[in-house]
Amino acid sequence: MNERRDSLERAAAYDPAFERKLADAIVRIVIDESMIDAVLLLRTGESAAAPVTALASVLALSPASTRSRAAIKQVADAFRRKLLAQVRAAKRDADFLNLKARCFHDGDRGRGGRA
Repeated sequence: MNERRDSLERAAAYDPAFERKLADAIVRIVIDESMIDAVLLLRTGESAAAPVTALASVLALSPASTRSRAAIKQVADAFRRKLLAQVRAAKRDADFLNLKARCFHDGDRGRGGRA
């Protein structure tokens, strides 16, 4: 097979590595756009809402995802389950907890800032 055909076949199947690459790019954009005078000022509301807005546009391009209210509900339910699982996992991750403590809690002044 030629390289183009291999790429097209990979694009037709779900690719977790591609998902990770997109997620990393989104996080980098959120951080880059949140930097003001070398300080990270994370606007959590906008940072959470913007990917949902982009996601709606992407899903609107998929006839299978938007063919009916039931199809949209099925997609939304799947995303809700995945989101809840990933939030639970993040809350148990030591690196995430350390970052959160440094950025959002002022109880330990030696470790970082506050929100």
